Amino acid sequence: MPFWQGKSNVNCPINATSSKVIGYLEKNNFWIGRIKFYSRIFRSVRSSSGKFSSSWKSPEKNEELNQKLIQFARGQGISVSFNNLNSDAQGVSKGGEIIIDPSAGTKTLIHEIAHELMHKDENNIQSRATKELEAESVAYVVSKHFRLECLNSPNYIALHGNDAKDIIASMDRIVKTAYEIIEFVEGKLNSDKFNEQTKVCA
Repeated sequence: MPFWQGKSNVNCPINATSSKVIGYLEKNNFWIGRIKFYSRIFRSVRSSSGKFSSSWKSPEKNEELNQKLIQFARGQGISVSFNNLNSDAQGVSKGGEIIIDPSAGTKTLIHEIAHELMHKDENNIQSRATKELEAESVAYVVSKHFRLECLNSPNYIALHGNDAKDIIASMDRIVKTAYEIIEFVEGKLNSDKFNEQTKVCA
């Protein structure tokens, strides 16, 4: 039984893709445990040093996936550029514009796209911690779906003071946004594969 049963009213069709998204979230019992663990560890680290640990970063890059994500963003009216941010930030979402540091991994691009989709409404009054939780959870699910490794999302979420109950409270929004991104990217990847096969057969 899904651990959020009774709380979800996800507005997306239940097909193979959305089942995979929900499946990742169901399996995240281990993830929630890690968040609780890291919350304790990093709270003490941050209070003593005043700085975030670098272990919140997820540096793996997938250039093909990056290109599909950029196509998705542009289709939503969001521009994407890669420039040095000269700070500890890996990416910035500015409402219709995303800037990614060249050192950032693909998950950062997904994270900033999620911010654009979920948090740029003028009437959005969510706290920064909730916004970071939602964007990072979407980034984690999409990254896992496309088999990116070395994802430090639990660390990142813990550093913003979130825990398991916060994930469950935002579950509907996380699933819906992850589903939207995955559906587009998979469609593009399948289309490109079909076109390549057609060229070979021609």
